[in-house]
Order: sequence, then C-alpha cells, then structure tokens
Amino acid sequence: MLLGLEPENAWRLWLWVSWLWPIALSVGVMLVAHSKIKHRSAFVVLGALACYGVHSIVARYMVTLPAPVSESAAMSEQLAQVMLATLVRTNLLSLVLSVLPVAWLYAVLRTRPTSVHAHHENGT
Repeated sequence: MLLGLEPENAWRLWLWVSWLWPIALSVGVMLVAHSKIKHRSAFVVLGALACYGVHSIVARYMVTLPAPVSESAAMSEQLAQVMLATLVRTNLLSLVLSVLPVAWLYAVLRTRPTSVHAHHENGT
C-alpha cells in the first residue's frame, strides 16, 4: 500500500489515483476501440461518471469492513493505516466493478455495421 513511500506521500498518491482512474479507464477503452465508438467524447464523459458513481457506492460500504492495523502503533498511526487501507481497497474494487457499466456503455455507443443500418433504414 505504501509502495515504498512515506505514509503521507502514499496517501496523496492514492488520492490522485482515486480521482484519475475513472478518466483513465474510460479513455483507455475509448482508445482501444476508438474506431467502433461513434460518440467518443460522450463515451469518455459518461464512462468516467459511471466509474465515479461506482466508486462512490463502493466507498460507502468499504468503510464498514475491518482493515489491518499494527497493534504496536499509536492510535493516530492506526487510524492513518485504516484510512489508507480503505482508500486502496475502494479504488481497486471500484476499478474491477466499473468494468461492467463501461462495457455496457460501449455496447450502447458502438457503431453498427453498415448492413445493420441498411436493414434498419429499409424497415426490415
């Protein structure tokens, strides 16, 4: 969790990660499938908003789970350990769970093959 950083710097890093991963996930999926997505900017905006929503829901319930702490540490250090562990777990679980709404959004906003457009326009 500390990634070789001081606790304060690790906290800052994970806070930045929590703000940036939803955008990065949406942009990453858009870049991989850019030729298949019709409205790219809408995909990135809606994908990031969906990820932030998942993150908000996960964060609400993640606080109730126990976190590992060092029994020999002072109370303030234990609290910092719990907060950092909760932030890391929230980010990781949110990232995994956000794949579903982003995949659904991709399915909604992807372009259809031209043969499907022709059948749809002809009413068949």
